[in-house]
Amino acid sequence: MDESMTQRMQVQFKPDSSGIEITFLPASGASGKLDLPADNLLSLIRQLGAVHAQLVASKPIPPLEGSSVDVIFNTRWFVQPEMLGEASVLSFHHPAFGPVGFAVPIDQIGQMVHLLTMQLQQSASLREAPQ
Repeated sequence: MDESMTQRMQVQFKPDSSGIEITFLPASGASGKLDLPADNLLSLIRQLGAVHAQLVASKPIPPLEGSSVDVIFNTRWFVQPEMLGEASVLSFHHPAFGPVGFAVPIDQIGQMVHLLTMQLQQSASLREAPQ
């Protein structure tokens, strides 16, 4: 959490690990605590994400190259067949955001497949190289 947020609120696990407590600090202009079990916390995160998406909808998408990305590893994923021919919809379970997905337009799938195939080939050749 950035410093301006930590001056306004404090987030802690509840003692019984059943959720979190958000305590509003004097700098926030609010008072009190908010108790959120895990499912309510996830709902709040998703609602905040939806509001954030609306806030940035008219702004250009920033480049990813050189950006820091929060990576998750070894999650459940699924390729949804509903949009075959138009896009590939990739869904996965993100530990921070729950089930999320994205659609890759069909004209970008070839490039993605090419890059992933190159990764597989490089990985195979590294495994086969004498040590």
